[in-house]
Amino acid sequence: DTGTVKFASAVPQGAYLEVDGTVTPWQPGAAVSLPTGPHIVIVGTPTYTYRSVHPVTVAAGATASLAPRFEGALTVLSVNKANPSQPGPDLQISLDGRFLGTGNNLSWPNVVAGTHKLAVTVFNTTKTTDVTISPTSPLVVRYLAEAVAPQAPKVNVVP
Repeated sequence: DTGTVKFASAVPQGAYLEVDGTVTPWQPGAAVSLPTGPHIVIVGTPTYTYRSVHPVTVAAGATASLAPRFEGALTVLSVNKANPSQPGPDLQISLDGRFLGTGNNLSWPNVVAGTHKLAVTVFNTTKTTDVTISPTSPLVVRYLAEAVAPQAPKVNVVP
């Protein structure tokens, strides 16, 4: 008897499937037919040398769903431009339009792999850039920032 294993999350192109220690022919996005019983299913990406390991029990005629996660880490640091060995001012950080936090050394360990919009706000100025998160390869983004004294308003004296 056999059952089916499908993948409920996106799997990168070029990924491979290993079932019980044997690499199995498979196309990302396709379901896999397996004998009934317990199995260890590994989805890996040679590009990132990353493996997502899942125990699964397959029942006859049934479909089991796996959701491998391909995640990486993101750290955003604020560095003092005048003295780079010192932390800079607090930054407001958003990723894909979602506010994540404020600080000068912020980390998120479980960011889904792929390209994201990183928005950093300091001194009422926002800079948005694309960042690519790779599984098991932490991304560190450093921002050089310095406080600039506000300019005194110019006063015109009329005699």
